Amino acid sequence: QLWYREDSWDHVPADFHCPYQIRLDNGHVICAPKDIDGYIRTTDVPPPNCSICLCNDQTEENFIVRDCACRGTQGYIHLECLKDVALSRAKAEIDSGRADTSGFNPFIQCVTCRLTFSRGSPSAMVLARACYETYSDEDETPWWHSFAAKNLVRNMVERGDDDGAKMLLEKHVSMIRLTIKDLRKQGYLTYIPANEIELSKLLLECVEVYEKKGMLSEMKPTLDEICRLKEKYEFDGPRQIRINQRLSSHSKLLGDIDS
Repeated sequence: QLWYREDSWDHVPADFHCPYQIRLDNGHVICAPKDIDGYIRTTDVPPPNCSICLCNDQTEENFIVRDCACRGTQGYIHLECLKDVALSRAKAEIDSGRADTSGFNPFIQCVTCRLTFSRGSPSAMVLARACYETYSDEDETPWWHSFAAKNLVRNMVERGDDDGAKMLLEKHVSMIRLTIKDLRKQGYLTYIPANEIELSKLLLECVEVYEKKGMLSEMKPTLDEICRLKEKYEFDGPRQIRINQRLSSHSKLLGDIDS
């Protein structure tokens, strides 16, 4: 039997089936006839060449992936080569005077086809870690500092590492709060808004992790702080929607507990 269906699929047509999906240790998801290890086999077929270095050598940490929409052999690339391309492109953007990567970001998209990598995929994870290692320092501009942390956190959550994501977020929230405190103390008030806006973004990520872990006592004060910042700055539509969704979720969770 090459296909399966769940007993709970009452709303799905009776002739609709799906293959088993198995996530390998390297993060790839494959389809198999049955959900048993015996259907996974090694092969002596050589891997394709990397489109950057033109080699096909692989290691456990640096294997060849195809996570984008590039045609033909152009889509095959070593994780390390992918990382090097992204770092080079980001440096060029920053050296040209751009404070962020509005419209295109080499740490979440293929530089050739511009497809956004799926969160938690091998490509997304290696790029998120490379960005974090390069741009998470508190001396970086607020946008890069915040993005580096948020991007890694979202990929960690996708891979099920909620505890690691929580620790990382709380670390960077503390760092930005200290930066704001120092700016205020030194009288550099014009730099505070940019930091407070990025703080609100990290706090929103915190709330979503707290919600997933059922941490209501941490969720409420964090939402209150976001709302105070929202009164000072005009948030974009998508962020406003996310805030409203979290406020609604918190109220619902409290209601479920009270009942």
